[in-house]
Amino acid sequence: QQKEQAQVYFDSIDGNAAIYLNGKKLRDHVMGPAPTYAGWDKPFVSDMPQAWLNSGENVIAIQVTSKSPDTASGITGGITVVGVTLK
Repeated sequence: QQKEQAQVYFDSIDGNAAIYLNGKKLRDHVMGPAPTYAGWDKPFVSDMPQAWLNSGENVIAIQVTSKSPDTASGITGGITVVGVTLK
């Protein structure tokens, strides 16, 4: 029996982020505390649950909030969605 698995890869998000798939929250990406804000430039991955995927179009939404009032934040790297068939 074969099973599909889907993941979304983020190269980097500079800021705290909430990541949604079809309106359901996949995860939070939270950076470390000031002054370094560790994790702003680090890649991370999220599994996308099969039950949350539509057979047609799917929507990934990312809400980024600034790490501090005097700096800019946002999606600073690429985003890749990968689907694989597992045996």
